[in-house]
Amino acid sequence: MANALANDALIQQEIDQQVIQNPKLSFAQKKLLRKSILKASVANAPKNSSFQTILSVSNTMVGSSLLVIPVLFQQSGILSALIVALIFDLFTIDGSQQT
Repeated sequence: MANALANDALIQQEIDQQVIQNPKLSFAQKKLLRKSILKASVANAPKNSSFQTILSVSNTMVGSSLLVIPVLFQQSGILSALIVALIFDLFTIDGSQQT
């Protein structure tokens, strides 16, 4: 967040410098100048790889599901919560540990 604020401050500083260098710019020209500087800054921003994006999305999904599961268990009742927990256990049993 601090990095984004610093970036915004740098962009605003660059816009201010351009306006100072060209004091006779109209409002529309200043607006176009701001758009072009913002567009150039977005184009130079670092991009995430597909792998990083997939990990980020999956991390968000797992984190939110961990927060929701206890609430759902409470709402569904003890019997259905036990059934779901047993199904989860069956899915997570490691086959190599069975005798």
